[in-house]
Amino acid sequence: PPLAPRSGRLPAHAEGWGALLSGLIQARCREADVAPRFVASRADAEALVRWWVESGEGRGAAPEPELPLLSGWRRELAGQAALDWLAGQTAIAADPSSESGVRLVEPREGRGGR
Repeated sequence: PPLAPRSGRLPAHAEGWGALLSGLIQARCREADVAPRFVASRADAEALVRWWVESGEGRGAAPEPELPLLSGWRRELAGQAALDWLAGQTAIAADPSSESGVRLVEPREGRGGR
């Protein structure tokens, strides 16, 4: 099916979010031994970011997009983690000891330095 027209560039702060979400999805899939292509494409991750930004950052200004990533087992595997990350409820941390090399952690607000 034809793609919906894009409504312009993403704000500067959100331009890299699609790539980060793709990495998060790949990490969750690797941990579950599921091929990422069965869960979400890079275009799906970018569509989720676009919806997030255009909907007022998840504040209900628009219904969730109809993406396979946000339904059923895909949402359970990676979709909810993607939404949680977009909402700032989790952060992506490097973790060489995990199978995927990354893990989701609660962000530490108000800490100086790294």
